[in-house]
Amino acid sequence: MKSSEDPEALLFLAEAGGDVPEIDLHGQYPDQALEAAERLLNAAFVRGDRVARIVHGKGEGRLREILHRSLSQHPLVLRFRESAGGGATVILLAEH
Repeated sequence: MKSSEDPEALLFLAEAGGDVPEIDLHGQYPDQALEAAERLLNAAFVRGDRVARIVHGKGEGRLREILHRSLSQHPLVLRFRESAGGGATVILLAEH
């Protein structure tokens, strides 16, 4: 999704299942998951997408915690939040 719309609207659309770049990290070890997330974020940024969705599952929350720690320090990430139903994180990326 490429847009200069309101950031909250973009995150809502990503959360609601809009057509945004997405990756499913189920079954991956943390190092694999972080590498896959990095590839997704970089590719989305290069394409000019403003939002992305990462599915990590609910479970015990270990993968979510590791992912959120990484996202909080990522230079391309403006902000992120867990989806309302849990199990996924939606991310607002920096503009070019």
